[in-house]
Amino acid sequence: MRAMQIIEWGKPLEAREYPDPEPQGEEVLLRVEAAGVCHSDVHIWDGHFDLGDGKQISLESRGVQLPFTMGHEIAGEVAALGPRASGVNVGDKVVAYPWIGCGECAVCRKGEELLCLTPRTLGTRRAGGYGTHVIVPHGRYLTYCRMTASRRGSRRPIPAPVSLLSRR
Repeated sequence: MRAMQIIEWGKPLEAREYPDPEPQGEEVLLRVEAAGVCHSDVHIWDGHFDLGDGKQISLESRGVQLPFTMGHEIAGEVAALGPRASGVNVGDKVVAYPWIGCGECAVCRKGEELLCLTPRTLGTRRAGGYGTHVIVPHGRYLTYCRMTASRRGSRRPIPAPVSLLSRR
């Protein structure tokens, strides 16, 4: 696989080649077809978040190690399934929900993974969509979508609930 990665905070991303990841357990491997660029990606690339009043929190202090693959807005096609993966099939067009918690704390057990203090968020804590492939921990973090061609010929994802309202 190929990934555009932060090698040094604040420096241009570099293309790196790696073996294609192989999903384990309940994991799902996506072949990335589109990845958005979000304002938070700029802060991640900088290596810190500005807390105001001259205060910052570094990504390294939060466990992010270089090289790192950003991209938490991910759409793609299911390329492979771990042996216990469920909820999706190879070939499905999906959008990944990136805000994944640890799955073990009281917050996660209540179903509020977005508020987890030790998250496994795609593209901010673990490898994201700025690569040809990304591992998603479980099929429940994927929602179906259809890909539509834009006027310029590129493909963009429309999550299933929105696609019902889209113009044809």
